[in-house]
Amino acid sequence: MTEKLTLDHQEQITDWSEKDPDQVFCFDFDKEQVKDFLEYYNLPELPQGYGFSGGSARAMVCDMVLDKETYIRDIDIVSIRELKPDNELDIKLPREHLLEDGEVKDESLGSYFRTRDFTINECLVAFDGGRARCLATGRCLADIQSNRIIPTEYEGNYYYEDLKYKLQMKGLMMELIFDSLYGESEFDHGLVDDDVPEFFMALMLNKIEQVGIYIQDSELVKDFVEELEKKYLVPEFSHCDIEELKSNLSQLCNFEFNVCYPRTVEESIEKQLEDKYENAYRVTNRDQKVDSRAFKY
Repeated sequence: MTEKLTLDHQEQITDWSEKDPDQVFCFDFDKEQVKDFLEYYNLPELPQGYGFSGGSARAMVCDMVLDKETYIRDIDIVSIRELKPDNELDIKLPREHLLEDGEVKDESLGSYFRTRDFTINECLVAFDGGRARCLATGRCLADIQSNRIIPTEYEGNYYYEDLKYKLQMKGLMMELIFDSLYGESEFDHGLVDDDVPEFFMALMLNKIEQVGIYIQDSELVKDFVEELEKKYLVPEFSHCDIEELKSNLSQLCNFEFNVCYPRTVEESIEKQLEDKYENAYRVTNRDQKVDSRAFKY
């Protein structure tokens, strides 16, 4: 299936989600069909057996399948065992494409779809035989279409307590981004209690600042800080200006804020950011004392 889904297909998406939300649907695109998408977002055509996960896969679902506005903050690359990748490239690819996580994750299709954080991330773009195969569960398609941010059952049972706090902050961040892009969103705030470690506030504040530059919403960071002040920040951090808050959080949890290039080829934005952010990727994650999985977007 190669055509984009349009408003005429919304009933079909609902049917997919209700009848078998776990079923994975495949949308098959040839090189010419994905060329403009890859060029616009400055994404590579990956070798056989590798694919995009996370926000970059979700962006392709939005753009190529649902014809929906989207963004990409960074890219995550996985190798897919069933597609027989050349795993010697696992070291080369992170260096070539400045992966924020610094690694390519080896996955089987089964384990990949069982271990996503939010239902909207139950999607994958796999490069196979010169084609880009966009895979997504029925639940993923329905929730992206409806702007719903819902933790998966896997995350609900996850035993790493600190990552639940990360999930809470990530959900709040995505709720505000979806509100900015689409005018509405739905996120379940009842994941954890209010005692969120400052590190996760700092991590998502840094990421939402990056997204705000890309989608050109100067109020996005301000809105995120206001939400933190309502529920999460200790009193002495409330009512700070944004730069002061960043400084306080940096000192408290040894976090280094940076802003990276948006993944776009629009020259005006690149020139605006060139001098200030050219080394941002190299300092990301430096000196952090937190499980590396906490950095995955």
